[in-house]
Order: sequence, then C-alpha cells, then structure tokens
Amino acid sequence: MMDAERIYQFKGRKAVVIGAGSVGVETSISLKRRGMEVTLLEQLGHVLPTVFDEEAAAIIRKRIEDLGIKTLTGEKAVRLPETDT
Repeated sequence: MMDAERIYQFKGRKAVVIGAGSVGVETSISLKRRGMEVTLLEQLGHVLPTVFDEEAAAIIRKRIEDLGIKTLTGEKAVRLPETDT
C-alpha cells in the first residue's frame, strides 16, 4: 500500500513502467488515465509473457498502444536516473 500511495502522489508528467506483466499493464493504464505520458518496458518478447502467447499478446499490445502508451518489448532497463524522492 505504501508503494501505491507514493505512485498516486507522484507529481511527474512522464513515467516508465518496468515489466509488462499484469501489474505493469494495469499500472501503465492507471497512470495514463491520470494524464501522464507512459512508456511500458518489457524484457521478454511480448506483453503479459507469462499469461499469453505472442499472438494474443499482440492483440493486447495494440489495445495498450491505442490508449497512448508507448510499449517496448525485448528491451531491459540497464540504468535508472537519480531522483530526489
């Protein structure tokens, strides 16, 4: 709950969500609905990799991108910027 509260209070305009599992996808959608510019990053080859095969995941990815969420798959975060929080 503390993490959820910190995210809810976040005042930034842009967010990168690392991991396109169910929590990452839901978080991305919630942040987008709050007016943020969101990028969803997944190390494996498609969104929701433990739930759906590539064909089903492609349909879901299109829906996510139709919401205005930039989606990157097959990529991983190698460094995070320093923050004041």
